[in-house]
This record gives sequence, C-alpha cells and structure tokens, in this order.
Amino acid sequence: MPAASYYMSDAARAHDPDEPARQGRLSRLRAEALAFSHPDPHLVEAWVAARDSAVTPLREQGGYAAGSRLIQFEEAALAAFSALAIGAREQARTRIAALAAERSGLVIAWLIGRYYALTGDLEATSWLRPALEALRFSDSVAVQSMPQGRGRRDTLLPLVAYGLLPLAEATGDRELATSARQLAAGADPGQSVDSVLCRLADISPAGRGRPLEALSGLFEGETEAGASTWETILRASADGEGSWIVPILVAGILGLDPDADRGRLRLRLHAPAAWPSWSAENIRVGDATITVSIQRDDASVAIRADQTAGAMPLTLILEPTIQAPVAACFVDDTPADL
Repeated sequence: MPAASYYMSDAARAHDPDEPARQGRLSRLRAEALAFSHPDPHLVEAWVAARDSAVTPLREQGGYAAGSRLIQFEEAALAAFSALAIGAREQARTRIAALAAERSGLVIAWLIGRYYALTGDLEATSWLRPALEALRFSDSVAVQSMPQGRGRRDTLLPLVAYGLLPLAEATGDRELATSARQLAAGADPGQSVDSVLCRLADISPAGRGRPLEALSGLFEGETEAGASTWETILRASADGEGSWIVPILVAGILGLDPDADRGRLRLRLHAPAAWPSWSAENIRVGDATITVSIQRDDASVAIRADQTAGAMPLTLILEPTIQAPVAACFVDDTPADL
C-alpha cells in the first residue's frame, strides 16, 4: 500500500469537515497525556515533541497496519508502547491489534501484558491465546534445540509469561491460566518485564547506540549514567533515537510497573542526583491518575506521590534507588510505619 494513502495534505485537511473534531481529540489527548516537568526547558521541549508524536493517530503517521511495511516491526512495537505509556490508550489498542494480527512472539506477548497491566481492559483477552501459543512454541523449540533436549530457555520468556498471568486468570479459562503459569516458571518478579525494551533496542538499528546504553544502565541500577544518556538523546534529537524518549523515561527512570487488575502501582524509581526537582503527572493505571514529584537538596530527597483521579485508592509500592536511609513516610499527611 503506498505511503500517500496514509497521509492527508494540509490543503485537504483545511476542507475536511471532520478536521475540527480531529484537532479537538488531539488537543484533549495532549492535555491528558503523561506530562514531564524539569528545570531544563530544553529537556521538557524535547519530551513534549516525543509525547505529541506518541498521541498522533496511527493513520496519520503512516503507521503499521495489516498489509503495510511502511514502518519496521521494531519501530511499530516501540510506537505502541509509547502510546500506552503516555495514556493514549485508543492509539495503543489500535497499534497492538494491528501488530498482533500479523505477528506473534515475545515482543507481542509483552505488549499485550503491558496493555492489560496499565488499562485493565479485557479486550486484551482476544489477543491472549495466540500469544501464549507462540511463547509455548518458542519455549519448546529452545529446549529441544540442544542435544538430549538440554536447551537454554530465553531468560525473558518466563518474565513475559508472568506478565500475562493476570490476564489469563481474568479470563476464567483454566487452560489458559495453567499455560501461563507453566511458562512463567522460574520468572524473577524482581526483574522488570520492560527489560524487553533492551532486546528491542538491540535488534533495532536506531536503538543499538545510546537508547540501549540508557536502558541497560537504568535497569541495572546505574541511574546517573542512564539518565545522562537519556538527556543526551533529548538534546540531540537524533534521527530515530527520539522514538526512545518516552520508553526510557517511563520504563527506565520512573520504573513504572502497573497492575490495574489488582489496583496496584509499583514505581522502581531512579531519581538522578543531578536533577534537583522534577515531576511526572497524569500517570494512568486503570481509571486512576497519579502524580509523582521529587524535590532534592544537599540534605534530603523528598518523593511525593498523589492520586489525582480514580474511583478507588490505588496501592502504591515505592522502590526508589536512592543511596540514603529513609527518614520518614507519610500517607495522607499522616506518619506511617516503615
């Protein structure tokens, strides 16, 4: 399908009766999307550009759809995760559905698990069975590929299957739940499932340099190096690397690990010492919205998390990587036990 079929010229848009409504939807999406505040305006400006790209509807970007090869699979998967991470759920659902219709495997299964973890949307069940079947096939091939069946499992496969387990259990289908549990055997819940992004970066030409370096550093606890590399990507606005801005902030620096099904949010927060103050607003998990802010001076680091929307209180599990003792903890401004 030619690229022109995905785009509409400025002149055509000016005469399109649906254009005002389209612009209104985009404005609303931008206003509701995850926002990043930082003292450096250049970093914020680059973030806004990356966020706006993530909320743009698929058909207007020349995106990945059935029968299309205009965007490589790795780029399309990254775009789907970015849309999901900043709260553009309709775009994320469209992109994941298009990918799942043509592909299966580790990355697709990871996207499906993250979609359900962030949204709690049971529409993801329609993608589940093929995803589990693909993981089981990959697992069996790996085990049988060595003499005497002593193959080596993909270390990420149990982790991705573990991420699918809540969705499998939500279906009420015992077969699917059992399959997910078997595949998840040996998974380390302490490891972030978003480390799949490192695999994605390693196979993507645009990700093999600084994006992979930033992600690897953050997931391995090298907060300063990872955040510094992310800042370099932001400032450079290098071709291709800009698409990694949202995933690195959300999965790496914020360490977002949601569980909308159980009303929980774990933040494996990497708070760079070089950032005196920063915040992330409009973090969406299920119907809840969270704001996280960090204030740092020479003597202390204060981390504040506020739920600004949602019918039910979200359980927050905060795991910051800060080399200092915790002095106090407050819940609703009331001292709490550590």
